[in-house]
Amino acid sequence: MKQQIKIKKQNKKLVGSIYLPSSKSISNRILMICFLSREDFTINNLSTAKDTVLLAKILESLSKKYSDKIPTVIDAENAGTAFRFLTAALCITPGKWLLTGSKRMKQRPIKPLVDALIKLGANIKYTDKKNYPPLLISGNKLSGGEIEINSSVSSQFVSAILMIAPLLSRGLKIILKNKTVSSPYISMTLKLMRSFGIEFQKNNNIIEIAEQKYKAKKQTIEADWSAASYWYEIAALSNEVDLIINGLTKNSLQGDSIIFEIFQKFGVKTKFTSEGIHLSKEKSSSFEFNFDFADYPDIVQTLAVTCAGLNYTGTFSGIQSLKIKETNRVIALKKELKKIDCLFEEQSENKWKLIPKKIIDKKEKLETHSIKTYKDHRMAMAFAPLAICKGEIIIEDPDVVIKSYPGFWDDLKSIGFEIEEL
Repeated sequence: MKQQIKIKKQNKKLVGSIYLPSSKSISNRILMICFLSREDFTINNLSTAKDTVLLAKILESLSKKYSDKIPTVIDAENAGTAFRFLTAALCITPGKWLLTGSKRMKQRPIKPLVDALIKLGANIKYTDKKNYPPLLISGNKLSGGEIEINSSVSSQFVSAILMIAPLLSRGLKIILKNKTVSSPYISMTLKLMRSFGIEFQKNNNIIEIAEQKYKAKKQTIEADWSAASYWYEIAALSNEVDLIINGLTKNSLQGDSIIFEIFQKFGVKTKFTSEGIHLSKEKSSSFEFNFDFADYPDIVQTLAVTCAGLNYTGTFSGIQSLKIKETNRVIALKKELKKIDCLFEEQSENKWKLIPKKIIDKKEKLETHSIKTYKDHRMAMAFAPLAICKGEIIIEDPDVVIKSYPGFWDDLKSIGFEIEEL
């Protein structure tokens, strides 16, 4: 595994064509639906992200018959989505399961999901610290009914229960309590379930799903808009842009497709084509960026570093869920932005302000900054584009990108970035 890489960019041009990885979020949900349907169907363009590969391997192993006396260890490693989806699925899978993960996974709260599943009759016990993984789960039939769940921590808790809902004999009525975070991901789950024949009723914060069967059908997975965000960042930091990104669609299931609207303010123009999108650049004037990220947590780092690179002030609200991601992304951003003399400070509850360094003197010698990634793929990909405006930058533990975008560094090289292993 590479310890560090140095990234250089000799100019501010972004010219070329790339193929993005397929959506990890859609891939993981379709894998779960395939498992729950108990039917095999063709999945084209399945994500090659580490998390998806791991989930597919785990689900394949669950097709075997296991003891209901001796726990079978299921290690979700650092894959938060997989852990949460498996928590619900294992509750209705015959056997005894010890669901565990990495050191960081054991620090990420799971209480709202566990409480909701226990109300449905699930047999779940904490094996170490209460309210946190690992979990000891005894799979059995659940009848369903009505539950409330705190949806202000993670939308994945809701999605995990929704996907098993059609298999419950009484179906499910789920009431979402408090302000829901990342609601587009819940919409994605419901739309995918509908594409597999599941009907539901949604009225404000109440979702109802009757007992029914998934209907297997061939699926082709669209490209990942979250991955596209880094290319929009590169475009925003560049002066000349002529980039084709293949595989993206305007009518996407992914909430992060909002980035093409957000980056218009930074002068990045998007033209949709039959193959994907074409990015170009027009001059933009400096402005103060202000956005509520409650529904779009995965693009916070991208926008924060974009503002830092352009010396724009920014206000970032709705970012509470970042504290329980692969790392505490709020603190990670604060520490790494400080290295380039940008402050990321809490202004009030759940509102942070980015205050950039003043535009540097062209005669000043540029310092090569070394960016820690905290085992977080999005830290690596969000900070790498700074090579455009800093001349060069060092990224520590660059292999973390395999979690969602294994070919990221190769794609950077294909459009003119120089990357050297240190």
